[in-house]
Amino acid sequence: MSRIYGFVNFGANKKIEVGSLEPQNQLFSDNDIAAAAIGELFEPKSSFLAKTISDLYRQYGEDCVHKLEGQFNFCIWDKRNNKLIIATDRFGTSALHYYRNENCLIFASRIKDILKNNIFIPTINKTALYNYFSFTFIPTPDTIYNEINKLPPGYMLVIENGNVSLKKYWDIFYLKEGKRSEKYYVEKIRQGLEEAVRKRFDLQSEPGTIGAFLSGGLDSSTVSGIMKKISGQQIKTFSIGFEEAGYSELEYVDIAAKHFGLESHQYIVRPKDLLEAIKVLIKEYDEPFGNSSGIAAYYCMKLAKENGVNIMLGGDGGDENFAGYERYVTNKIYSYYQNFPRILRKGLIEPCLLNLPFRKIKNYINHSNIPNPERFFMYELYPMRNRGEIFSDEFLGQIDQLATLKVLKDYYYAPETRAELNRLTYLDAKIGLIDNDLRNKIDKISRLVEVKARYPMLDTRLWELGAKIPENLKLKGHTKKYIYKKAFLDFLPKEIILKKKHGFGVPFALWLKNDKEIRSFTYERLLDSKAQKRGIFQKGFPEKILRLHDEEKTSYYGDIIWVFLMLEIWHNEWADNR
Repeated sequence: MSRIYGFVNFGANKKIEVGSLEPQNQLFSDNDIAAAAIGELFEPKSSFLAKTISDLYRQYGEDCVHKLEGQFNFCIWDKRNNKLIIATDRFGTSALHYYRNENCLIFASRIKDILKNNIFIPTINKTALYNYFSFTFIPTPDTIYNEINKLPPGYMLVIENGNVSLKKYWDIFYLKEGKRSEKYYVEKIRQGLEEAVRKRFDLQSEPGTIGAFLSGGLDSSTVSGIMKKISGQQIKTFSIGFEEAGYSELEYVDIAAKHFGLESHQYIVRPKDLLEAIKVLIKEYDEPFGNSSGIAAYYCMKLAKENGVNIMLGGDGGDENFAGYERYVTNKIYSYYQNFPRILRKGLIEPCLLNLPFRKIKNYINHSNIPNPERFFMYELYPMRNRGEIFSDEFLGQIDQLATLKVLKDYYYAPETRAELNRLTYLDAKIGLIDNDLRNKIDKISRLVEVKARYPMLDTRLWELGAKIPENLKLKGHTKKYIYKKAFLDFLPKEIILKKKHGFGVPFALWLKNDKEIRSFTYERLLDSKAQKRGIFQKGFPEKILRLHDEEKTSYYGDIIWVFLMLEIWHNEWADNR
């Protein structure tokens, strides 16, 4: 996506005046309505996005958003009614930021485009910074700055006669559809996904320029296979691998490519690539982002660009819609113990078992007794659980120390549903999918590399179908994505149906131990005097966690160090010279 920008001056008489909008954006204006828009519409098909939205607004007013299927941000200036609307799509696939005071509103795709106006002095939102350590990003609606917010997905910001209101127009609703057979959902999923791919795959106007992400997992393999099926043409796919055992999935990429007859392009990411990518990506990360999978995504999209592809379809959203993560199974296992009557658990089982030297049993009981959503995120909440050992007293005194848990609870309790699995998939959609994968990773890299990403799995009808499927058909026993796998059982290779879910992160923990250049780079930044003077960490903590990483055989502490490292690099690039 390109960038959108606007400056709104309320003026002394509260009239709205639209300031400059970047000329490369799609613009449309007549006597009554002016519109600026970025992105793509898949329904209705449109080559002139701004005019299409303007026409729909003229016909339906604010309800025009319900007529749009696609990935977009837009601004409408209704001169007749002295009204301005900024809106983002249902999943907020590209972040839209805004600043407002009593005199003006500034909105922009990039935080730096708001800051360049020099209307206010930005101050670090320390509670948002605290949340970053657990999430590896700053959750919506906050940003790294107190003065700037993100527009939530499925929302509009409406300014009318100087009055500002935030309006939600779409959300994920879990509705019961009555008794339906497995066969019914199998057919609906297959039809729905194929139609979603067709909408995003224009063979006439995009021959040879459209490809696909291919990780070797269920969703990307399905999307790639459907592209080949409906086109009958050669489909270019792009994949990332690593030399380190346990991190690469290229064997499954090869299986999918051979099965569907895909033109597979692959790149092996090595330690030297990490440092090169950091230098490039940090200029796009205008607020802290600490998910190392951004490195792999960067090289994947860069590889596509080098091979003539400027549009890529991905499988993002399938795991959240159809319950594809291993931790849904883990949560179900922990819930078994909670099914025992409380009087039995507290009066008999725990007094007996917790005093015995059986570590696994004690851990199971203790973890099961942690209420959700804290239990579901217990490994990510290391910074919150150990905050007294990590953060300085001064830093902790300036923040809401329970803010991270509040973010999780707000999402966990938001949907109207009795099914816990629905609450967890909703939480993952809002946190892991939208804020992490879409907005912070793919969208920013897409803009940097100039390759558009499209998401068939985020098709509104497909998502609404998934929200109606009973939880016991998404997670049947311990089988993740049960109904989805059944839908594509005769389409996908058996090996991909049976494979375990794999992450997309780089082996930073191993490289930190074994690669001298990465080790030196990390130590220099985390132990630099500037980092020490920020007052975030307890004295000696950076040295402690580096030592713990060297002593630990797993990647646990290495993954945490990466989050701290990316924050320090962000400070060097964006904050130190302001």
